[in-house]
Amino acid sequence: MRTLKVILLPLLLSSCGGEKPNSGPPQALDLILIDSLEILEENGFLQRPSSVALINDTLVGIESIPSKGIWVFDRRSGLESYSILSNEEMGISFRPSKVIWTDFPKISILDGVSKRVHQYNFEKSKGNRHLISTALRTPENVWIKPILLGVFENFGDKFIVENSTNEVAFTSNKYYELTDNFLSFYDREGKHLNDYIPFPDQLRNLNKFIGPGKIVTSGKKDGQKLYISFPFTKSISVFDLKNMKFDENIIEFPNSRFFDFSIPFLDKEVDNSIGAVEYYPVPHYFNDIKFDSKGIFLQSIMKNEISVETHLMKYDERMKKWYETSKKFNLVDLGELAGVINDTLVFVDASMVKKEKKYIKRAVLRPIED
Repeated sequence: MRTLKVILLPLLLSSCGGEKPNSGPPQALDLILIDSLEILEENGFLQRPSSVALINDTLVGIESIPSKGIWVFDRRSGLESYSILSNEEMGISFRPSKVIWTDFPKISILDGVSKRVHQYNFEKSKGNRHLISTALRTPENVWIKPILLGVFENFGDKFIVENSTNEVAFTSNKYYELTDNFLSFYDREGKHLNDYIPFPDQLRNLNKFIGPGKIVTSGKKDGQKLYISFPFTKSISVFDLKNMKFDENIIEFPNSRFFDFSIPFLDKEVDNSIGAVEYYPVPHYFNDIKFDSKGIFLQSIMKNEISVETHLMKYDERMKKWYETSKKFNLVDLGELAGVINDTLVFVDASMVKKEKKYIKRAVLRPIED
């Protein structure tokens, strides 16, 4: 196995380069809801989205592991434009760990359980939309997380996937040390090419334990810039996929009103047995990074013993200035951020925890003057 080590200096030495934020919280924003539009699917039963994405100005993509399907809705009408369910095309089954939407109407679905990438073309007629399924030939002792996957992207003729060791459970304090490198690159035939970017030393040298959850977030901008953040480093680094190196400057987080960047370490490993119900704190994390022409948007996921709370952070890359919402929200009330069109934020509220219907919501952010 060929491994190329890319030192994660931007994440480990976050004091080098970049714009230093103020020690206080960023400027406060009001999140103002404009309207809600009911989602009306025709195929299958969508519930509990795993991830959502704004595909273009009109379409919203939704993937659901529990529902074993992919849906595309017109955000202007709420009507289903396309969908693919497991076993619907040529008997191919999948659980969508993550979807690449950037080549739409072609999509790539990663099934972490089977370690396969299924590619479809929505422009083709039903029954003929499946293009190819590729088995990723992972290195020895490497598997792919079926849920809470941090990275699945493409670049040119390569797939980029977050690594995970199969030698120990995700809850082990040896997990990151044994996984070693964060990302693997595969060609379109599934051949493993290289590993890149060691996990930060703070994770590789653990003496205590971390509750299972997502600990890294990412997003691809302009086709070749992969933004990566391990929130406990309080920074976002940019990896240039064309030149295979990190940009010199990083983005540093300010202190947040709500988001806790520290890791709540545990003295013992979490019980993974079926039926275990003991509460344990897990790190706060962000959903996938979203972009507009001015900068980045982050939606937090902050779990506690009784609910899952969320808020938004925004970074203006031109002005090098952070903002965040003045309030936090219950995730099942607000929904998940799919993306931003001009100044309008698009959310998908489809958990069906408190409601019988599903919605696409529009909202805007407005500054609060001191």
